[in-house]
Amino acid sequence: MLPRSRTNYSTKQSLQLANIATPCYSHEVRQLRVVFQTDRYDDSVAFYSDVLGLDIADSWGGPTARGCLFAWEGTLVEFYEGDWIESGTQLAIEVADADAEYARLVAAGADPQEPADMPWGHRSVFLADPHGNQLNFFQVNPQPSES
Repeated sequence: MLPRSRTNYSTKQSLQLANIATPCYSHEVRQLRVVFQTDRYDDSVAFYSDVLGLDIADSWGGPTARGCLFAWEGTLVEFYEGDWIESGTQLAIEVADADAEYARLVAAGADPQEPADMPWGHRSVFLADPHGNQLNFFQVNPQPSES
């Protein structure tokens, strides 16, 4: 059982507190994504779009892998087909500089994977939490300019 808060806030008060809360993370976080790997992609997309009424913000893919993003109150919820996340769940945090984030994590005593460029245009640092959930600290690489 989870410990109860000493203060019981109403839903309205909790929302007000969330809106004024100052992030405690010392580096700039540009975006937060909750990422779900699924073998039921079509069912997942239908649930989030048809049942919850969310609009697809972006989608990609081909014959062997697909993915999409739903924007949900400032957080992106991502679904994709595949099996590259061992736990099936990932928290993806966009940062300004993946290499600086790697150095900060190592200095804090963590053992992240070294930064790597991903084929979809991100530079990522992967780290597992104590429960095996994957954290992906990523920066979006600049796109080559078209002439």
